Amino acid sequence: MDRKKYLEDKYGGSIHSAHHRLEQMGKEAGIHYDFESRQKIPNTFNAHRVIWLAEKEGVQAKVVEALFSAYFTEARDLGDKKVLADAAASAGLNRAKVEKLLEGETGTEEVRALEEKAYNLGITGVPFFVFNGKSAVSGAQSQETFDKILAELTA
Repeated sequence: MDRKKYLEDKYGGSIHSAHHRLEQMGKEAGIHYDFESRQKIPNTFNAHRVIWLAEKEGVQAKVVEALFSAYFTEARDLGDKKVLADAAASAGLNRAKVEKLLEGETGTEEVRALEEKAYNLGITGVPFFVFNGKSAVSGAQSQETFDKILAELTA
């Protein structure tokens, strides 16, 4: 769907200041975000299926990182199966397994169950972090926020 309309409907008004904040946070971490190049918000269900497969194969963190890079810094369409296969393969997931997954229904039930669990926990977007089942934070946060939460949990 249209990116600008979706974000305005979801968050109200202009999101330019939020994107600017994220771009600044990214710069501090050495990440170049490209929010304006994307014109549509993709359906990421298949990306979640790829992540599900990556967990089974022991490369979930690398695949998630590759998908985030493809989407946020390269402005690639995560609704495109070739983009998903390219990103996953670049992170060490077997391309043939990814392509087979994307051509069938494998992982669909499992990912739907995970979506329902997230919805029931009140998770409506990413990133969303749960710490030791005790603390949670949504959205991009500063290093100080994470440091504070971790200090509280380990005190």
